Amino acid sequence: MKIPVIAVGAVLLAGCGGSSPDDECDGPALGLDGRWFGSVENASGLLDSLEWQICGSQIIDERLSGIDFGITGSLVAEGAGVYSLRFSDGVRGWLIADDRERYGLVITQAGEFALLQRGAIALPLYFYEDLDGVWSGWEAQTSGQAITLAAAASLACSFGFCSASAADGWNATLDFPFFDSAFGLWQGDYADVFDSGIAAALLSPDRRQVATYACPEGFSWPRDCRFAVLGLD
Repeated sequence: MKIPVIAVGAVLLAGCGGSSPDDECDGPALGLDGRWFGSVENASGLLDSLEWQICGSQIIDERLSGIDFGITGSLVAEGAGVYSLRFSDGVRGWLIADDRERYGLVITQAGEFALLQRGAIALPLYFYEDLDGVWSGWEAQTSGQAITLAAAASLACSFGFCSASAADGWNATLDFPFFDSAFGLWQGDYADVFDSGIAAALLSPDRRQVATYACPEGFSWPRDCRFAVLGLD
């Protein structure tokens, strides 16, 4: 199941020529230096691998399925684990890191959704049952132009069915009949007592972290959606 096209514009991703992680880093040290790698879904539902090289507060090299598009980026710390993103093509978004800064959920206003792992070098072959288990972490919610880690959250999955909950009282059932083994994406629907819509879960290369979204019918991305970044218990 594909996300509706929400924005028209350049796809997030690229690299910059001539820079290397050994160069002096620009901007404040954010503790994110290194190579980040994972999967990304764009606004049309297409999947690619995504690679970032972060140095200081800059994304100095970025590649989509190994291709350098020549776009750079910058990060600004907005709060605990939350960084705003701005790319040279005008795309804006957020990076939400786990408490050990090993994984990052990426959300952009152009409709992209990604999960990156620091130090990963390739995507494995995923299996449908890799999502099974109990996951816990944080729910992220949007408010105007900002995203915050709003509440503790959990996800319990078995055979493509998941029970999601958050400390703010949200509870939902997620059903994932569609699965992409090359990029680790589960797609389907969700339902709670108030509404229903589309949902997805994206797994990190080491299969130890999952990022999710749940968006009601007729949603505006990312304003109306719930996001979570969760680790395997």
